Amino acid sequence: MPARADGFEPVKVLSGSVTKKKGAGKQGQLEVSGLAFYYREDEDARFLDLKTRWQTGHQNKLPPKEAIDFADQAYKASSMDAELNVWRFQGGPHPKTITAKVRLYNPTRDALLDVPIHVQLWAKVGDLLVESGSQLTAYGALRASARWEPVSLGNLKIPVIAPDEDQILEVTQFRLLPFLEPRPYQWPIYLKVVVTSPKFQRAEKVLTLLPDHFVLRNLDVN
Repeated sequence: MPARADGFEPVKVLSGSVTKKKGAGKQGQLEVSGLAFYYREDEDARFLDLKTRWQTGHQNKLPPKEAIDFADQAYKASSMDAELNVWRFQGGPHPKTITAKVRLYNPTRDALLDVPIHVQLWAKVGDLLVESGSQLTAYGALRASARWEPVSLGNLKIPVIAPDEDQILEVTQFRLLPFLEPRPYQWPIYLKVVVTSPKFQRAEKVLTLLPDHFVLRNLDVN
């Protein structure tokens, strides 16, 4: 994929349709046929509506606590899932809640029981600064200062997956505003989810989160 003008790495899309081949896998092994990040398409509009109604009766800026509460309300009221490959690029979606889902396929002739899954969610966090002349986001400094840090670790278990069956499983969730609140001048430029199990090969997916040119403090994304 060609390099992007902003210098951020292109994202390799790992999700896709499932190709079922009966008995094609190793004995007792699952196939990871997709791993992707998702958002709810109507979340942004619902959040904006809540924010606009709040601002009608207030002169000050929306406080972080209310912003987080509105983001949670908007997500819970939304239902239309769509895949997210880059956050807020060229006017694209910029959800406050992002989930990761894995698609597993059992190509064997046997049902697999109590399949353990270990999930890691990482964020590459850099300093959110502005260029002194243009007063725009300093993307060079953001990239140069960014370091990976763990967001969450978890363990899941699939009770059963039958022969020739595929399952889609939500493995983790990232809530942007609570993550940003204790980091007022930082930004996660990438999210990475890593999924491992004794029953399938390690899989990972990276998502680019691009702050707006005019974001001077991370919660200005509201």
